[in-house]
Parts: sequence; C-alpha cells; structure tokens
Amino acid sequence: MTNTITAYVEDEYSVLADVIMCEPRHMAIKEVINEMQKQHASANIDIEKAVFQHKQLTAVIQEFGAAVHFLPASASLPEQVFTRDIGFVIDDQLILSNMGTSIRSAETMALADWYEQRYGPCSHLKSGTIEGGDVMLSEKLLFIGQSSRTSKEGLDELQRACPNKQIIPVHFDNRHLHLDCIFNILDSSTAIAYEPAFETESLETVKQFFNIISVPEEEQSRLGTNVFSLGRRHVISLPENTHVNKQLREYGFIVHEVPYDEIIKSGGSFRCTTLPLRRERKNHQ
Repeated sequence: MTNTITAYVEDEYSVLADVIMCEPRHMAIKEVINEMQKQHASANIDIEKAVFQHKQLTAVIQEFGAAVHFLPASASLPEQVFTRDIGFVIDDQLILSNMGTSIRSAETMALADWYEQRYGPCSHLKSGTIEGGDVMLSEKLLFIGQSSRTSKEGLDELQRACPNKQIIPVHFDNRHLHLDCIFNILDSSTAIAYEPAFETESLETVKQFFNIISVPEEEQSRLGTNVFSLGRRHVISLPENTHVNKQLREYGFIVHEVPYDEIIKSGGSFRCTTLPLRRERKNHQ
C-alpha cells in the first residue's frame, strides 16, 4: 500500500488536486434505471464518441493541474463511468455509497478494492441507501438529496458518521435521479438550481444559504446544473447550455465548455463522472 495521497474534501469548489474517474469503455444502457436512459435506450451509447468526450474532459482537468486517477474499467459494470455516485469524500473520509439499485452495487466494491490497496481503509455505511449524487458539501454544511436513491435511514447513518456536520435534507421531484441533477454548489454563497424540481420548503431553505443561478427547462433536459468546479472559480459546463454559461460568466466564473452529450444519454454529466479525492485546504489556496 502506498499512502501518497491524503483524501480531503471540505466543499464542492476548492482547488481540485486529485480526482477519481473511469473511462466509459464498456458504457451501455443494459437495464434502464433512470428517465434519461428511457429516451436513449434504443439507440444506446456510441462508445467511441463517449470515450473521446471523456478524454476531452480529462484533458481540461489535467491542464488545470489536477491528477486524474482511473478505476479499471470492467465489462461487467456498464455504469462505472459515473464515479461520483459510488462514493464521496467528506473531510478526510472516503465513504462508500449504499447503492439504491442492485445493478450498481458491485461498483462500490471495485472502488473499495482500488482505494484500500493504495491509500488505506475507507468508510462503509451500514444502513439505508445513499448515493454520492445526493451528497453536497459546503464546509460544515451537508446538503443531502432525499431521492429515490437516498433514504432517510441513509441520511441518519451519514449524520452518525459525520457528527460535526449540519445535515440539511433537500426534497425534490423523484423523476430527477439525484440532487446534482437539479442543484450544485459553486462557491460559499452561490448555487445553480432547476427550481421547479424542488419541494417549496426545500427551495426556500437553500435560498437562505445561496444566491441561485436558475436553469431553464430546456437546459435542465441537458443536466444544466451538473457542472464541475475545478476551483478558483473555474467551472466545466456543456457548450449547448448557453443561458447557464452566460449566467455563470456574469457571476464571475470562468467557464470551460466541453462536449459531453454522448455520456449524458445515460443520465449523468460532468459532476457525475468525477469523484474528487482531494481538494486543497483553504489555507493552502
């Protein structure tokens, strides 16, 4: 075991240092598990195009200065490109997700094996379900989506694992897979959201903490909220989401536009395919 990296993430927007990804070499819609996949199941995924777009994303991340660590792609795990779903780092803990669908359970074990061979033990939650797409961190605050994939029991188990965090449940329309499909935190005071998906009380709650960049319906259909923050106000977004990108720039963000439409067919975008292992601590930025 080589302990060359100390996992550390305290928010969604500090400078990215290390990230876990997996190339979509075996990506396929084999069993429809979300609304987006229903629309594209017959055409399925163009692997060559998906791999090319994933490489473009990887290049932008590496050019920014972050190290990309690849999980070995397995032919038996067609959803493996979506590394964010299967685990998440809170402070110095890599926590494995308890997946809400059986087709993806083996992915968490593959992540655990890969991580523990290199960096030491990760944390295993014991009850309920929780997926990384529903977990959003902003220093001492944890916003947890109460989706069809993350249960109240999973939320309670995470609170026991992270007693120093204030957990804020976020309720939304379960036609949307994860919280990051309708919401994302861009800095300590700014978030991006598709507001119609939220239950009223939850929307009012997040507005107490953040100024909201609102995503229109057309761009929500292309997962407009599912951008990825590199740090120093650099954000990766889809070129087709022109309204979102214009607003991001007006708020002072530097937008890197990366084509990703082939991977989006399976129901996830930039945030879904990136699992930050380490972001720089505030006093090092």
